[in-house]
Amino acid sequence: MPETINYLEKVDAMVGLRGLTKGTHTYYLSMCRRYLTWCNTMSIDPGEISYEQVQQYVFHLIRDVKYAPKTVNSNISFIRFFFLYVLHRPIDRYWLPYQRVDRRPPEILSEKEVFQFINALPNLKDKAIITLLYSCGLRISEVVSLQYKDISRERMMVYIEHTKNHSARYVPLSEKALNVLTEYWRAWGKPKEWLFPGKKPDTHLSTNSVFSVIKDTRDRLGWQNKRITSHTFRHCMGTHMYEAGYDLRYIQTFMGHKSINSTTIYVTLTGKRGYKNLMDSMDGEIEV
Repeated sequence: MPETINYLEKVDAMVGLRGLTKGTHTYYLSMCRRYLTWCNTMSIDPGEISYEQVQQYVFHLIRDVKYAPKTVNSNISFIRFFFLYVLHRPIDRYWLPYQRVDRRPPEILSEKEVFQFINALPNLKDKAIITLLYSCGLRISEVVSLQYKDISRERMMVYIEHTKNHSARYVPLSEKALNVLTEYWRAWGKPKEWLFPGKKPDTHLSTNSVFSVIKDTRDRLGWQNKRITSHTFRHCMGTHMYEAGYDLRYIQTFMGHKSINSTTIYVTLTGKRGYKNLMDSMDGEIEV
């Protein structure tokens, strides 16, 4: 399949030229392989595919593969990328619309539960990772790509270079987090390049390794009913900061949000700050 390899190479090159994140790069190549395999199975030339045939592919993902709406939408984003940047063909977003996604509010752990989770982690390395996720409100990709030089003990700051929005930032470092980080660093051979090295030389820890640790710890605590992911700790810190009285603009900068709209979600997730239902302040009682 020389043509398939050629399209893969084109996608690989264009993703690199656009400077998309490593995670997106890997995801797009995976979606490209599935798309090209389907085209080959259907005896369709990916370069000459009709809009109706692309719709047929999306229906295949929905009905046969049974992808969730969010995953279908990711594949639609890839197809649009493929048409625009690889085939140089226009594609109407109304012709290939995104699916509606039912959004549930994220799981928010109490401060006590966060510390309980961290203390239940099996070793210092895992504790250091989750403590950084929470205390600095980081994304998992930001944590695993940290280098030793990014931690400033003198300034008590963490430099976040590899961000989702390609906008580097500094985040205040917690003393509690630094203590855990220092103990981990000494116990794990004092890594000088990647703060959390991977199994292969010159690589950092994979995100999947952290996902597995989080799931195992959640199950060990008997919290199977809680939807805990690596991003849960980031949302917990944002919510806890708002509950503690931090200004939304400061939280926006702390979290690295491009838009304040992303930050206002923490207003809806809070259970503190003295808010209560208006009905309880009204005259009148309900007879039961």
